[in-house]
Amino acid sequence: MRLVCVGILLLTIYHQLSTTANAEKLHVSVYPPQVEIVIKPGKSLLQAIDLKNNGDTMVFSTSILSFEPSDDQGGRVFKDKAEGPLRFSLENSQMGLGDKFVLKSREKTQALLKIRAVENAPEGDYYYTLFFVADPPVTQTTAGLGRSYIGANILVSVTNSGNMPIEGKIAQLQVIPRYSLSLFGKTFTIVESNDEVPVVVKIANTGQFMVTPQVTLKLVSSLGKSETKKLFPANVLKNSQRLMVQEEFPECKRCKIPVSTVFKGWFFGKYTVSAAMTFEFADKKIYATTEFWAFPIRLMGLMGLISLVSLISLIRLMRHKKHTKKGGDMHGK
Repeated sequence: MRLVCVGILLLTIYHQLSTTANAEKLHVSVYPPQVEIVIKPGKSLLQAIDLKNNGDTMVFSTSILSFEPSDDQGGRVFKDKAEGPLRFSLENSQMGLGDKFVLKSREKTQALLKIRAVENAPEGDYYYTLFFVADPPVTQTTAGLGRSYIGANILVSVTNSGNMPIEGKIAQLQVIPRYSLSLFGKTFTIVESNDEVPVVVKIANTGQFMVTPQVTLKLVSSLGKSETKKLFPANVLKNSQRLMVQEEFPECKRCKIPVSTVFKGWFFGKYTVSAAMTFEFADKKIYATTEFWAFPIRLMGLMGLISLVSLISLIRLMRHKKHTKKGGDMHGK
């Protein structure tokens, strides 16, 4: 099945699709940017999507494409058509899917999207985007403007009973080390005492329905001192992994990969990092732990170097005194 990447002027994440696209004098918005629908096989419903043109007059058309996650950071890849057991049509009298229509400056229209699940549709999630494709009118002043896309995510859950099992796990909980040491068959994660401590948390959705986990991280020292951070509850689509992050994307100067959060302070000794994953309206809780060690390694190295230099100097001084004493004894004789 051929997958095609659609060149859209959007920054998309699972939780929210950007509501505005800009290309020279193009300025349009879509509301709602994302809808989540639960439907039974054999049933249908209507979903209203508003399109507002805040720029110049444009010619629009609509299309529905399936998509699936392409990475663990909200990326996606679009297919070349709408696949799965869902059928789509527009109930507007003035437009249908694929039909062109003109939207003047400051005008707004509403697409009435009919969604129907076929009989005996397999239970699970199906993901689509309703695209509004903008083509500027062909005039001398708009000839340089290109085609642009803006859309709304349509996340559909097909279920007979309304029950959508939560199936997931903490796929990765890792402290990004400054150093690592393998000893007695075990690898120790080590950071500088005054270093930032970056943590990566990835959630795997192993089920057929989207989950929105709430993840809390807790850092505990060997002396019992603790610090807690909550990560943003982003959607994790079916059969995919998602890097969970703080609402404010964390900065890590030494990290070569994206991280979930960064603990800062002065650390010494052994620390435990635990992750607790919970779900709204569900009693299910999942835990994971990891650990790291913190030492003032640079300071210890500097002190070791000073000690080594001092020892060498002391040995040389003792040899010099011994040589001087021996020379004096021979001169006395």
